[in-house]
Amino acid sequence: MKNEKIKFDKATERKTPRAERAREFQYREVLPDDFIKQRDQLPLSLLAFLTPHTAEDYRKQKTTLFLSEDNHCGFGLTPDGNLISVFSLEKERGPALVKEALARGAKSLSCVGQKLRELYEEAGFQVKKEEAWNQNYAPEYWDYDRFGTPDYYEMKLLKEAKD
Repeated sequence: MKNEKIKFDKATERKTPRAERAREFQYREVLPDDFIKQRDQLPLSLLAFLTPHTAEDYRKQKTTLFLSEDNHCGFGLTPDGNLISVFSLEKERGPALVKEALARGAKSLSCVGQKLRELYEEAGFQVKKEEAWNQNYAPEYWDYDRFGTPDYYEMKLLKEAKD
């Protein structure tokens, strides 16, 4: 563990190496209420990046919802492969989370901000539509000091997606 960053996990009172935080997890399908319970543990400033789908929204869209074995990250997939409600309560899980979503059929998504755009581009998605920040759609708890007014992106998976 030489030169490895350590994070103290208050819940388990142990130090967690970066490699363990970023490792791939097993995912399972869950009911909307169980998914929302975990998703809504995000700080409001990060929850603002997600469309606030209700359990009824997920059911109407026939969204399949997945949570990691530790319940710290998850995502939803609509029947047509739209990736929604991607979240993680832990840093550095993004690439593994997106890889799992791809393995389960993710084909398109929308996101806000350059950092998320880059994460998805690295996984093989390509921007199909880009729009400047629109104040009319600003989330209630948007943190302007921290995130500014980022662009909105609609993305599709390239046929030759990266592994």
